[in-house]
Amino acid sequence: MNRPNLGSRKGFTLLELLVVIVVGLLVLAVVLLIIVPGSPSHERANRVMCASKLRQIGQGLMFYANDHKGAYPQVRYKPGAPLAKFTGAPATQPFSENGPKTNDVTAALFLLIRTADLNPEVFVCPTSNQDRDDLNSLPPDSRSNFKGQETLSYSYAHPYPDDAAVKMGYKLDNSVIADFVIAADRNECRNRYKTTNPNAPAADIKQMNSANHEGDGQNVMFNDGHVEWSTSPFVGANQDHIYTRHGATSGDPMTHQPENPLDTILLPTFP
Repeated sequence: MNRPNLGSRKGFTLLELLVVIVVGLLVLAVVLLIIVPGSPSHERANRVMCASKLRQIGQGLMFYANDHKGAYPQVRYKPGAPLAKFTGAPATQPFSENGPKTNDVTAALFLLIRTADLNPEVFVCPTSNQDRDDLNSLPPDSRSNFKGQETLSYSYAHPYPDDAAVKMGYKLDNSVIADFVIAADRNECRNRYKTTNPNAPAADIKQMNSANHEGDGQNVMFNDGHVEWSTSPFVGANQDHIYTRHGATSGDPMTHQPENPLDTILLPTFP
């Protein structure tokens, strides 16, 4: 009986080897473009990851609001009192006098880790210099705030309006119009007051964008839950500057109050 000659093929031809090598190099080039830090593809991938994290924060806000009559997170609130950030991190009770200070913005966001099952990793943008809060390897309810500015990459719409802002109609809940900005890459800018002109040159706008993406722009989350990439901070409901009070030209936005019912001021600020 004749058997197949299994050894009749001695190997690849030179042409076949060249094709395999070329295909392999092309695959490697694509992979390197995606994974090499600083490459355009890598930056685009990071922006997509950042947008996904903001959407998760938006879902957490929705779950929180559903359990709190539509209201978004706050801790102890005293209208007109100074705003605070990153206070009382080791405390376990966010609403206790032994917890965060009154009107603590970051403690309000931390409630999403405590109550909406969000992982601290969600609050770190992949292109930023921040690192995940490890919670000291303890459960979320053992803490009431983020460890510090090195563990938070996003900012949140002003959650503690004073009496004047409330009287004119400002509120932070799920009834606000869909295009009100609720959160975005964190309020850290080279010069947030460079100009009040939304049509200023790109070089000026870049100085006013978040530092998370090297000034190229920021991911922005709106009250209907959708997230957009914006190359300008003039993207509020009234096309106002989301990192400052409407019309402001100086000062720390942590001291500002909304100037109208749709005035987004994203907090906290960072140096």
